[in-house]
Amino acid sequence: MLKKETADVLAAIHPLMSQEEVVGIAAESELKAEADGLLVKLSVGDAMVCLVFQHRTLVAERVHFLCPPEFGLVIDNVEIGMGGENFLSRFPDAKPLSKFKTVKGSLREMYSILAEDKRWTEVWIDEGRVTNVLRRADSEYVYLSKGKALEVARKARELEAAKQCWATRQHGWPLDRDMDACLRTWAASYRTFYRGPEEWGALAEWLIQKSTSDQRHLFAEHYNWDHGLIPLMWIASQPTTELATVLEMFWKSEPWSYASSLAENGFLDSSLEQHYDFLFGVKERIEAGMYGRRQGLFSAFRKPIAFKLDPRSQIGARIDQSQAHIFSSAMFSPIEGRKLKGVRPDWPIDLN
Repeated sequence: MLKKETADVLAAIHPLMSQEEVVGIAAESELKAEADGLLVKLSVGDAMVCLVFQHRTLVAERVHFLCPPEFGLVIDNVEIGMGGENFLSRFPDAKPLSKFKTVKGSLREMYSILAEDKRWTEVWIDEGRVTNVLRRADSEYVYLSKGKALEVARKARELEAAKQCWATRQHGWPLDRDMDACLRTWAASYRTFYRGPEEWGALAEWLIQKSTSDQRHLFAEHYNWDHGLIPLMWIASQPTTELATVLEMFWKSEPWSYASSLAENGFLDSSLEQHYDFLFGVKERIEAGMYGRRQGLFSAFRKPIAFKLDPRSQIGARIDQSQAHIFSSAMFSPIEGRKLKGVRPDWPIDLN
């Protein structure tokens, strides 16, 4: 037999309980709790209760009681181990659900009782004896009655945690980072369908040892960003890179979209963090005067010709300049440009 206090704890477990409530109950009793995703098992000896929780709310919608008959567990006035005829005489209005043979060959009859407010108790009778009792609830009812409020509260906690994490996060990349080593490490492990580390390693060495500032500008024009940001970060880390080239990369990454998300949510999704680090690192280097004020070749519309960036232009009009965390006033200053003439894009592989 179960201890009375343990039996009372088991009998009190029902749909609409949250995972936190169930685990708390176990901690205050002799029940052992095991969680596996959306399934939580509570057990003491051979007696066990299995709870299935909704994915989006983590609220129980099914509670399955399994217990040897000698334990005398009573759920909703149904004693596990009582005879089937005794059950039907006690609940003459029990609704038959199904009758079939189990994989072990025994006959199983299933009934529902105590239907109330989209909640009901299901009773399984195997070979004339009650073996299982389930408490169930309609999924939509579970969500609307309790799950929705819990979901809203959980999302609010997650949102606040994400904001705090973002506020303490270090953005950009250090000015003194060895970007030659970073570029070579990236190339040594990067693979695409047609190319492996050998080809990407040749590209890295071309950038480090041979590329000129004009060639880097053409490289930024033709580079496929799907290959990652490390080559662009390397270019932005070179003092000999033109300011116009850095601005070309900055504006092509559509920084206003990140600024809008930050203004709305207070943080960025983890999938966008590396892009934001690139933008923030470029801003830091511009403000540090790394690139000076050399004659530029900024071409915001992917043409290797001069372009004068005006704060009143279509791009400038989309930026809230109060968002200084990502934009610098230097990014809105007109740059006297020049055409690129006689520059050969002689990088060793196709950038697509």
